[in-house]
Amino acid sequence: MRNNWGNAYTHAIAGHDRVLMVGEPGYVAYGADSPANERSPFQIELAHYSDPALARAAYVNFINAAREFAARYGIPMTLDGPGNGIKTHKWVSDNLWGDHQDPYGYLSRIGISKAQLAADLANGGGSAPTVTPAPSQPAAKPTPQPAGSQRARLLCIESSQRWLA
Repeated sequence: MRNNWGNAYTHAIAGHDRVLMVGEPGYVAYGADSPANERSPFQIELAHYSDPALARAAYVNFINAAREFAARYGIPMTLDGPGNGIKTHKWVSDNLWGDHQDPYGYLSRIGISKAQLAADLANGGGSAPTVTPAPSQPAAKPTPQPAGSQRARLLCIESSQRWLA
């Protein structure tokens, strides 16, 4: 992504008060690079906060949005395992390509372990998120997901200091 950071985006950003939709779910986003982008009908970033209460509120929105879109696209609520499921940017780096290690470093700073993240994704972790619709004019022309693809279905979750509040 070093050469394409200006074009990189995910479908959504989970903040403390809402999940902001910035791309159309179901279309290729450019947050994890190929081949993860093409296999992920939904990618979400977790905003970073220095305030623990805001960080926890964003985390709840992050979990609920990930669960909602995983269910919508028939993606198992399993974390970083083999086959279809919810994958972190670290999993993409470890198994496909790249050097990103998020979201685990940030999550550990707010008291969330990998085991807790997996449990929250599997079982739910709070109340329903507030989703703000995507703008009517997308920033870039979306690329549709391949129809009937036999490729693995992933839902990528990430965290980024770009959204630090």
